Amino acid sequence: MKPIFPLFILLQVLSFFANAQSKLIATSNYHHDSTGFFLHDSTTNFYKGTNSTSAVQEYSDGFVTWAADSTLYYNKNAGNFNLYAKDVNTYNANYSLRIQYLGNLYNNLGVNTHTYQFDYYYNGIQLDSSIGIYTDVIANNTYKYYNTFYHYNGLNQMDTTWIIYFNNVGVYTSSIKQVNTYSGNNITEVLEYHSQDSLTYNPDSKTNYYYNANNTTDSVVAFQWIAPNWHKVAKNEFTYNGNNHKIRKEYFSFNNANQTYSKVARDQYTRINAEIDTAYSQLWNQGTASYDTTVKSGYKYQGGLLLRSYGFNKNANNLWQPNPYNGIRNYYYDVVPNNIHETNLLKTEIVLFHNPVEHQLTIMKECSGAKYAISTVEGRYVQSGLVDSKNQVAVGTLAEGVYVIYIEDGNTISHASFIKL
Repeated sequence: MKPIFPLFILLQVLSFFANAQSKLIATSNYHHDSTGFFLHDSTTNFYKGTNSTSAVQEYSDGFVTWAADSTLYYNKNAGNFNLYAKDVNTYNANYSLRIQYLGNLYNNLGVNTHTYQFDYYYNGIQLDSSIGIYTDVIANNTYKYYNTFYHYNGLNQMDTTWIIYFNNVGVYTSSIKQVNTYSGNNITEVLEYHSQDSLTYNPDSKTNYYYNANNTTDSVVAFQWIAPNWHKVAKNEFTYNGNNHKIRKEYFSFNNANQTYSKVARDQYTRINAEIDTAYSQLWNQGTASYDTTVKSGYKYQGGLLLRSYGFNKNANNLWQPNPYNGIRNYYYDVVPNNIHETNLLKTEIVLFHNPVEHQLTIMKECSGAKYAISTVEGRYVQSGLVDSKNQVAVGTLAEGVYVIYIEDGNTISHASFIKL
């Protein structure tokens, strides 16, 4: 038997490299109770070979966006880990425009019960219209439940949107018209009208946006229409650091009787460069005339990508404890950058079955006798050996989570990610 160490040596070297087009391949969300952390739900993202879109870190709020071709969602129900939703996206050739979204919902028996289909139509690169189609799979009832139309001004800015709603037999029920006003490239007002007959549109609400000298949103004021006047409802104010990154968001309610704002809450962010290090959510305590910090979140990054967020709240003794919901949220990528180098060596991928997996992971290619290594997405190696005669690898002893398996077959090293249930 050949020693397996050369594979590990190569993998250790490759762990220093990075792929600038890192894709988000999975997330996992851990809740917390008296027994500790437990996996509550997870997602797995799948990408076609032509899909080169990469994960994008949203530095303003601390989350990750992506454009996967399909996504599977799992959660635990009555002790079982079940598929409860599936998204399928269709894009144009260069993945700059989404053409269709198809959402599927499943019951605890794995039966597809409902689907939501959104078709998008474009005039060049501008969104022209969209249609929403709902299907009750069990009742075998399909109907169009909304239709949206978009209009643009002479500067190609979306200035008017119409959303028309239908009931479950395709009859018109109501509609919304949204009118946007701009100053240069900045949106300054969003005015919303409602209609019950598609002919008469009555004002319902509006939002005004104000900007600072750096052309960044300074405040947002919300109004409600109570005929015959507009009434202020609330306001958000934003504070930025010297690098124009948001460090505070404040929430105010408005008292129309005395025409004054009242503090409600605020979010505060401490940052390392652009990245959020810690976020604090605080409620205004009228009795003490001060803010009470009730929730905080911590964030861990590598190479500019968010790897993990931690949630905490105050218990009855005013001490921090893991948040019962969203205690830990993990983000997993096909390659995690570390700002040292880049390589394209690990481009060869393999197909796995089942995935997610409980006991036996099957590699969908002939590779019996090949060397394999399994690592966490952070790069910690947890298992190695040889693929058995059925092209399978036993993973039953691994803890729940997302892993990467590497297969050394001849002069090729292939890899794929999988979720262990």
